[in-house]
Amino acid sequence: MKYSILFPIFFLATVSIFAQDEDALPKSTEREVSSTSFTFYKKGVPLMLNYFSSPAISQKNKEINRLVIVVHGNTRNPYTYHKNMKIAAEKAGASEKTLIIAPGFIMEKDLNENRDLLGNDHLFWSNAGWKQGDASVTNADSNKRKQSMSSFEVMDSIIWQIMATGNFPNIKSIVVAGNSAGGQYVTRYVGSNLIHAAVKKRYGIEIKYTIAAPSTYTYLTPERPVIGSPGNYYIPADTSCNHTYNHYKNGLEKLNAYLSETGKEKIKSQYGQRQIAFFVGAEDNDPNHSSLDKTCGAMLQGRQRCERAQLFVAYLEHLYGKKWDLTIVPGSGHDNAKMWASPEGRKWLFQ
Repeated sequence: MKYSILFPIFFLATVSIFAQDEDALPKSTEREVSSTSFTFYKKGVPLMLNYFSSPAISQKNKEINRLVIVVHGNTRNPYTYHKNMKIAAEKAGASEKTLIIAPGFIMEKDLNENRDLLGNDHLFWSNAGWKQGDASVTNADSNKRKQSMSSFEVMDSIIWQIMATGNFPNIKSIVVAGNSAGGQYVTRYVGSNLIHAAVKKRYGIEIKYTIAAPSTYTYLTPERPVIGSPGNYYIPADTSCNHTYNHYKNGLEKLNAYLSETGKEKIKSQYGQRQIAFFVGAEDNDPNHSSLDKTCGAMLQGRQRCERAQLFVAYLEHLYGKKWDLTIVPGSGHDNAKMWASPEGRKWLFQ
């Protein structure tokens, strides 16, 4: 599958995206699904994605100088993430100058439960699929779609088209941030995405990435850390995890269509060049946490999230040298609000 976005001049245009009926927040009850949607077109077929935004992206605003796109967690709660990112922006004194977008990567159950807001054109994914850039579902029994999009292709398109509207001519910083399942999304999007170089070439902006407390990371080589022996690495036996420990999403074998478009070697190269901030809560250390991935491949990365974060950042230093820092947020468990509002979080996101 060939992925290409609406990039002027130097990319073939096959996907376009428009904003529709922008509402910053629900007008009454706090719902995790928005009445605001992007509409993407692939081969003339409309495909929609709900999102929260402040301010509205249809209105020109010369005061905005940064774009922050925040990816929700496993419960698919973009309203909550949008609200918490707004609170962090307010604490940083950056509310008036920050465009905050929170896309909603829904599952079929969300579609069926929110028919008043979501229609027959809205994209939806499997529970694992949206977190790792898989294509949206097309062959569901009662919600068939004629076209699909990778959840990473969606992010590419959102970034490009927000910039291309011309409504925010003074944006100088773009951050893609995710916590928990959203952190899984971002850690896999960092090295594989198809938009980073194009945005840098066209607008002179180096996209930054915030990875907070994912359950798992994608290791870029077959090596894994020796648990309990910092700085030591080994290659698990071929039989480890029934031969699957290094399959995507935990490694770079058997990539999906989107990542295959980038390619394994380019993913490794690009990851080493990205500006990334890593975060985890000091108390996010429960090995029995209900949403912690405890599969064989995940357990090779550490026993709980705080340990996995430390081991992965040390592993990146092992590969690339010291390039990135890990902020361990004191007093925080598995809490996106504390990640964004921490002094380090505010500095990275809004300064």
